[in-house]
Amino acid sequence: MTIQITIVGLGQIGASVGLALREHGELVRRIGHDRDFGIARRAEKMGALDKVVINLPSAVREADLVLLAIPIDQMRDTLEVIREDLKEGVVVMDTSPVKEAVAAWAAELLPPERHYVGLTPVINPAYLHEVDTGVNAAHPDLFHNGLVSIVAPPRTPSEAIQLAADLTHLIGAKPLFADPLEMDGLMAATQTLPQLMAAALLDVDGDSFAEDRTLLGQLVETFVYQELNRQASWRDDATRFFHFRDRDTFPAEWFAEWGKKDPIGLYEEHLKKEGIAAAQLEEVEARVEAEILKAEAEALVSREKAVPAPESALGGVYAD
Repeated sequence: MTIQITIVGLGQIGASVGLALREHGELVRRIGHDRDFGIARRAEKMGALDKVVINLPSAVREADLVLLAIPIDQMRDTLEVIREDLKEGVVVMDTSPVKEAVAAWAAELLPPERHYVGLTPVINPAYLHEVDTGVNAAHPDLFHNGLVSIVAPPRTPSEAIQLAADLTHLIGAKPLFADPLEMDGLMAATQTLPQLMAAALLDVDGDSFAEDRTLLGQLVETFVYQELNRQASWRDDATRFFHFRDRDTFPAEWFAEWGKKDPIGLYEEHLKKEGIAAAQLEEVEARVEAEILKAEAEALVSREKAVPAPESALGGVYAD
């Protein structure tokens, strides 16, 4: 018997579920929907779907299982949109990291005989440090060697729970059964608490970071990257991260090494060999730096006192 699964949200998680189910075509028909039609088509071309349906209510109408792989801030609105089109006996699942709230929304919004089971996937460790996000980070083995927490509210039919367990096995993971509060507590303990403990061990807060920039080192960089990457995993479009260090956060030995290759520094050494005194070069550098600081101060003052009138924005603009 073949069942229809409709995957709503085709970022890393949703598309990876579709890819993992591709080898089980005799059991599952995969329908996909995403707010960004281009992403849905990309997931289809990757082989994550059997069909893309643009209209969300139509996408879920014949589904036996609806998987909401969408950000938490879209969850309630999506449940409201699809509630009237869910057939009797359907199981609605989600992959958000917050379970108590979603379970409450499902209890409030889903009609009778439409059931909710929450899933929290723990991905394959091989992909923990991947820089790609969204559909570009989808893999058929994203959940292999991982766990999927299954959260079932009270009075959930055993058939719905079994369906969640079967899906977990089909994508290559192992089920871990928990209740909503337990899962939310586990997420807080494994994600939020370590971040708070790291800050406590450093005895820092927002004011400390502002006053002592040496604290802005690898720990904070890692924390910020992990948070941004976790949030980006819910985006449909691809996101890449880059960062910039200023001089105060670089080790001195790095500058010593880079200085050997710096064209300005090399030219300075050339001038010294040509007989220009070091004191004279320092005087020139100080004069240039003073001019730059003066220009910076004037720019900041003009921003407050000499802002051009809005109507002048079109002055000097020409077009054919």
